[in-house]
Order: sequence, then structure tokens, then C-alpha cells
Amino acid sequence: MLALRKVAPKPGVTLEEVGVPDAPPRGEVKVEVLAAGICGTDLHIDDWADGFKMMSGALPVTLGHEFCGRVTAIGDGVTSLKVGDRVVVQPAIGCGVCAPCQAGARHDCLNRNAIGMHRPGGFAPYVNAPADYCIAIPASMSDLHGALVEPLTTGAQAVRIGEVRAGDRVVIFGPGPIGQGAAAMAKLAGAKEVHVVGYNDGPRFQTLKQMGFEDFTDLATDGEAKLKTA
Repeated sequence: MLALRKVAPKPGVTLEEVGVPDAPPRGEVKVEVLAAGICGTDLHIDDWADGFKMMSGALPVTLGHEFCGRVTAIGDGVTSLKVGDRVVVQPAIGCGVCAPCQAGARHDCLNRNAIGMHRPGGFAPYVNAPADYCIAIPASMSDLHGALVEPLTTGAQAVRIGEVRAGDRVVIFGPGPIGQGAAAMAKLAGAKEVHVVGYNDGPRFQTLKQMGFEDFTDLATDGEAKLKTA
């Protein structure tokens, strides 16, 4: 099968033939990828930015961590899913033995591995993933919307940690997809005002306008003056 991979510790990615994953091991499922998103992280990996050189020991590796798929095979011990289920995959895999994992906070794992960075990801037709990190989605959700679940949870987590409540005034720094998701989650949490600050690269502010937001600061034009009076 064709997979988009990072094969060497230097700029660039490669589209190449790789083997279809074996039958999933115990506790894992095989997922047929139906839709996948390109994250800014994937672009930084392509550029080989300094913050991603910690991947060197995992290369070559198939990229892609924002994806939706269908379960096609189940490993021993899996009871939470069945063949045919559509799922989204939480890509940060906890080690299961460090203190945060033992405390039930595996998202804070000290030794976590990431699907699409340290182990094969979703920029391929099939990928194996731990069943505990696969979340079934309803039939009413499209594959494309399923691929947006992972990045949208970033905004949801920011709003949760920030303890946004009804009536709050919220400033979002960055109008890209993650910032757009954070703005949407803040609004859902009841924020009465959501102000988005950043650079209007491409259609970012226009997308936010279509989402119902109206209060922006474009740092490329009126940022300094507007921020001084805020």
C-alpha cells in the first residue's frame, strides 16, 4: 500500500510502498483509514523543524495523526469495538506504567509515543492502533467531520483548562484551525465575547466570520494600536 512517510532526518517526506499491517496484536485493532487531516505538526515534520528531531530514532515512519477510519480486524482481548465500527483515534499513546498513567492521566504520560510520529500513522490505507485509544463515532457523523475530532479536542481541552464559563470574555491567539476550534468551544461554553488575535493568512478570519465571530485583531495591520486600547 502507498504511505506518506518521513524516512530520513532531513527536510522532505516520501510517498512509497509499504506492507499492509499484520493482524492487530492483543489489545489493538486494524483501521481502514477513511479520511485524514494535515496538521501543522505534519508540515513541521516535513520541514524537519528543531522541535521534531526527537523523532529521529523512529524513522522511517508513516505520518498522520488526525484521521477517521473503519475497524476491519480485532486483536485478542478487545471487547469495546467490533468489525465495521467507525472510529477516531487518540494519537498520544501512554506507556501505562509512569505515575500519570497509573493515576489515570495517560494524556500526561511521561513516555508517550505518538501515532504518526513514533509509530505508523494514518497517511496510509490501513493502520493498527490500540483499541483503548479508538473512539466509536455515530452514523450521523461524516468521515470528514470524524477527521476533525482530534484537532477540535485541542480547543476543547484549552477551554476546559482555562475554566471558561458563561459570561466570560475570551481572547484566542491564533486564527488557524486550532484557534478556530478553541473559539467555537469557548462559545459553546457560554463566553459572551470571543476576540481572535493573529495574522489573517488566507481565509482564516473569513472562516471565523462564517462561524459567527466578528471581533478580530489582525496583527499585520492594526494589531499594535488595537491591542494598546484593549
